[in-house]
Amino acid sequence: MRNLARSVRDAGALFPAVYQRFFRRQFAFGCPAFAVALSVLWLMLSKPDLG
Repeated sequence: MRNLARSVRDAGALFPAVYQRFFRRQFAFGCPAFAVALSVLWLMLSKPDLG
């Protein structure tokens, strides 16, 4: 995505559809990953008794 964005910037063109598809996919996978990271942080800080 970075290289594609640089080539678009240098050419002064609009982003192609493939960039938009990559962006949506990255966002879709990033949201659950962020929630998992926050959950792990919460588990480390609260140290709940799980068993």
